[in-house]
Amino acid sequence: QASHPEEYEEGRAVARIVMDGSALCTAWLVSCDNHVITNNHCTWDDNDFDTQGELNRMEFQFMYQDATCGGGSPTVEYSFMGGTWLENHHNLDYTLIQAPAGENPAATYGWLTIDNRLADIDELIYIVGHPSGRPKEYGLESTHPSDASGFCEVYSQNEPACIGGSVPEIGYMCDTEGGNSGSPVLSRATNKVVSLHHCANCPNRGVRIQNVWANNQAGAHPLPPCSLTNELGTVELDREGYRCSGTLTVLVNDESLIGTGDPQ
Repeated sequence: QASHPEEYEEGRAVARIVMDGSALCTAWLVSCDNHVITNNHCTWDDNDFDTQGELNRMEFQFMYQDATCGGGSPTVEYSFMGGTWLENHHNLDYTLIQAPAGENPAATYGWLTIDNRLADIDELIYIVGHPSGRPKEYGLESTHPSDASGFCEVYSQNEPACIGGSVPEIGYMCDTEGGNSGSPVLSRATNKVVSLHHCANCPNRGVRIQNVWANNQAGAHPLPPCSLTNELGTVELDREGYRCSGTLTVLVNDESLIGTGDPQ
């Protein structure tokens, strides 16, 4: 929280999935309308999270973490049960749901936006999730020789699909464990999601997020525009302090204007 405040803030939108009382996978808010995405294989039943009945047995826990670094008493700040099952895709390994009516986690924790592009080789990334059901962890650093920066990087753009089909996937050496399934893989340059993690055995692999976006937009439950742009925008100052005679520069960024000109 202190050393990587931007990454920490993005991770607030990430949740642990508990099914039938046992930790299962990771999920994350993907829209201002409280859509939630995870892996299709995240279920105890048949490796296809494809029914409302499965969703009804799931709890989505936000801010399941320790109060202090290395602490041993994790707590859940907020959770909800079930919701509305919307769609799934076996080969792209995603399932999309909507939080129950009356629940508005996006208003508190925000949501992660989709980076609708192919991540670059050696691009710095990070992964937020609940490995082995533990309190939230961030994959930031890497000791693998291919990650020369010492941080997690994109290793390849064309790994074989590990579920089915022929669509190539993103590869990386960033550490994950069981329970990380469904975790967002974010670019450190944009703090947006470039891949949906779902497969181990180095290189670990994630579905290209632009393939998930394209499939969703062509279907019956397209995600809203805020899944690509944070319509709340930002206002930033160019420094933390100013002298009385100093010049204050304010940067206003409205991402909802992307595509219509410079949003800044």
